[in-house]
Amino acid sequence: VRSLATAFIVACGLALAGCGSGSGRSGTDLQVSGTGPSAVVQGGGTAGFEFVVSNRGEFAAEDVRLTRTVSGAESFTMTCAAEGGAVCPAALAAAMGVDALPAGGALDFTVAATVAGG
Repeated sequence: VRSLATAFIVACGLALAGCGSGSGRSGTDLQVSGTGPSAVVQGGGTAGFEFVVSNRGEFAAEDVRLTRTVSGAESFTMTCAAEGGAVCPAALAAAMGVDALPAGGALDFTVAATVAGG
């Protein structure tokens, strides 16, 4: 049995409290939630993951950097759906940037990975 691991890391590129707009203004609340397979996926099978990055704060989060890692996968595809005024990254890659994630906005990423060793 091969193992497959995935992670999604979110960071704000600005050195401001809470990554909010304005000098030192806080008021953003970035949240990351995710789901993955509930059962073992054998080599050659496909594992699905979903990650949601949302801003539950009252101000936009600026210069948001997203990093996606998938280890143990032979190949994978990724899609993005935006809601609440958010805009998906122009290119879905291992490292992505979003100029701003508005208050109440969210990005929903879906990853389908083929487990190595089929």
